[in-house]
Amino acid sequence: MTNWLEKLRWERERKMQVRDVFSRGLEPLENKQKDLRDFLIACAHYLIKGQERLLSQDERLVNLLEARVPQRQSEDHEIIAALKGRLALGQKALGTFKDALAVYLAPGEQDLSVFVEAAQDYLNVIVNVLGARRHSLQHLTSPLLSDEDWAEIADSTEEFLKQESKLFETVRQLSPEKLDPTKVPSDPPPVRHQSGPR
Repeated sequence: MTNWLEKLRWERERKMQVRDVFSRGLEPLENKQKDLRDFLIACAHYLIKGQERLLSQDERLVNLLEARVPQRQSEDHEIIAALKGRLALGQKALGTFKDALAVYLAPGEQDLSVFVEAAQDYLNVIVNVLGARRHSLQHLTSPLLSDEDWAEIADSTEEFLKQESKLFETVRQLSPEKLDPTKVPSDPPPVRHQSGPR
């Protein structure tokens, strides 16, 4: 039996590693951020693809649970509804971040500081909104979800693994030694951010 939970955990840990070095790369480095341009862009591409997958996975998880949790468990349905609301905010934040990246990559001289600000706002949403109460449904997943359900949620295909590996390797190759994602612990500390609510 495939351990789909381990596959999901691995995927999310890799995203957290890139998120950590991306966040540190956004911090002022003696006005050297321009030197990290290609690295920051590679991180953004990785995180956008990764966040699209994470949101899609969470939506499948929530939809499966919503259909199976008895209506009398009103508190659980409130938790599910709250998570759906956070996922909607995550989708909106992801769209804004993708737009900011597209503007930055457009022909012509672009202001890196505008992209950095948009990236920091996006990371704030990921940490403070989507990261909130991320384990609040664990008491439902074990009794209600089968191995087949987790396979559907994970959607871990050979095509995805190849794409993920390529994007991750691009980040690694472009990273300065101190921002190498492979050197980030698999359970890194929360992202440092400069604006937005804690």
